[in-house]
Amino acid sequence: MPYIKSPFGVRSGIKVFHTPGICWKCGKDIPIGTMNWTYNTQVAGKYSHQDCAKVSDEAYAPPVKPKLLKPKAGKIPTKPEQETYKTYNAASDVEKALMDSLDKLKSMSVQDTVKNYTSIMPVMPVSKPPEWVRPAVPKYHKYYDLMKRALTNAPKKSIYLAGAPGSSKTFSIMQYALDMGLSYYCVPLSETTTASDIFGYISPISKELIRTMFRDWYENGGILDLPEVDNTDPNVLTMINNAIDNGVCGFPDGMIKRHDRAYLIANGNTDMRGPTSQFPGRRKLDAASVERFIFIQWDYDKDFEAAFYAEKQLHAGYITLIHTIRKHCIDSGIEIVVSQRAIRDGIAMLEAGFTFDQALALTLFKGHPQTEEIYIAIGRKYIKEAF
Repeated sequence: MPYIKSPFGVRSGIKVFHTPGICWKCGKDIPIGTMNWTYNTQVAGKYSHQDCAKVSDEAYAPPVKPKLLKPKAGKIPTKPEQETYKTYNAASDVEKALMDSLDKLKSMSVQDTVKNYTSIMPVMPVSKPPEWVRPAVPKYHKYYDLMKRALTNAPKKSIYLAGAPGSSKTFSIMQYALDMGLSYYCVPLSETTTASDIFGYISPISKELIRTMFRDWYENGGILDLPEVDNTDPNVLTMINNAIDNGVCGFPDGMIKRHDRAYLIANGNTDMRGPTSQFPGRRKLDAASVERFIFIQWDYDKDFEAAFYAEKQLHAGYITLIHTIRKHCIDSGIEIVVSQRAIRDGIAMLEAGFTFDQALALTLFKGHPQTEEIYIAIGRKYIKEAF
């Protein structure tokens, strides 16, 4: 074996490394002066740490790259199609915008961050509440068709609408007259109504016949509306019993035949059988008069009220409150009239700048002793001094 000069020196009989070198196994430096080294006797010029020399050479062998297998003859595998576009849903877009903004903030100073805050932060989508849409106004009250069919087919063409005040009775009667192309006559009856007020009379001075709306309706046809008929003297209504039932009636100038299209619609708040706690001034009418009418029970129409009066979302909220109060009063037997007039007048107060509670106090409760009880029952805070 040829002589190989060894790069080590002797210090006190101990071999020390005195030339810079690199371990050929682990690749780390072998510092000068270390005794942890050894000389490779197989390959000239190679040194290693003593610990590394004890490990086999295969442990430091570089990894063998796996051989690529050649595709078998036959079908050539195709590459998967690359995505051309990448879609994001709404949540991903918002998250990406926030992450981009955070990256910008990290790279900026405090002063720049405050200065450019509004330009850095992304515009976040704001979900707007759906706009209020006024409901379509129905053409007729829910009991209109019932009234029309009953009146058209009644043998004596006379019906009576018994219902709460302010429930569109008169409005529906006027609609019927308009739809039928008939004249509309309204003759209120009371305790002071006389026979002359109904049938007319001959003037003692001019000897001329003084006609009435009842006479014009009876002779020429049309719709005769008798409002608050349960508030009249029973004797007054008895006077027209014969005119209603027999088709002919005696007037100051002779007997007149009833027109074929002369329809009579009376209405009131009771069933003609006497006063109630809410309507103590009503009269008990004669049974002979009661039996001449076909009775129709008339009630409020919530959908009709909401669509007819709610021109704004503010109005719709007030109408809903009115309906809640009405239901409670009916269920609890509280004697307070919650009619369409309360809705109509209350909305007028809202337009004048009053609050809900002020409008209720002015147009509905009107100092009713159970006002606070109603407020508590419907879960609304009672404000005693609404003004």
